[in-house]
Order: sequence, then C-alpha cells, then structure tokens
Amino acid sequence: MKKYPINSDKAKMIADNDIDLIGELLEVFLSHHNEQLAAIREAIKMEDGQGLQYAAHQIKGALRNFGAETAEESAYELEKGGKANDLHCVDEKVKKLEQELGVLADYYYNNDWEKDFIEEE
Repeated sequence: MKKYPINSDKAKMIADNDIDLIGELLEVFLSHHNEQLAAIREAIKMEDGQGLQYAAHQIKGALRNFGAETAEESAYELEKGGKANDLHCVDEKVKKLEQELGVLADYYYNNDWEKDFIEEE
C-alpha cells in the first residue's frame, strides 16, 4: 500500500467521495499556504505567541479538511508553542512544516493523485 501525504479515507469522507472537491480543497489551500506560512514567520519574528497560535491554528484547520495528518501535526506543534508562548525551537518546527507542505504540493502538482485515490477504492 502506498503512503500518501494525505489520509485518503479521511479526505473522501469529508468530501463525500467527491475526488474533484478534494482537488479543489487542495488547490485552494496550496494557492494560499505561503501567506499562512508568512503569518507564522512574522509572529515568530515579532515574538508574538498569540499570533503564532492563531496562524498555526488556521493552517492546521485547513490541513485537517483533507487529511494531511503529518503536516497537520507539525502545525499543531507550532500552535502549542504559541499558546505556551514558548518560542524556543520553533524555527525547526517551521522547517518541518514547510517540508511537509512541500511534500503535499509535490504530490498534488507532480503526480497523478486522482488515479491513486481511485485505485484505493
């Protein structure tokens, strides 16, 4: 069984098995995720724990919409750091999130991901 950057069962459940809708969710997210990452970086730069919590929570929620669980967990770690106003080691957590988002983007843009979803059924 292939390992995907998204949980296809969860994505299909959320989208009521509508592969086109999953694609739309991914496309919208990927077209705006750099803005969300910029908000995370700005909050860290300004040492704004509450801002980091908010920005990380937003990206986490978006990732949850299509089951990108590994990236979602990375965003959650940043959210927790912001909530606790613990900004130590957040740079590594941001890098991890960026890597996970890169994997997600590569999967969407450079693979025949719809075929993978259909093959699983």
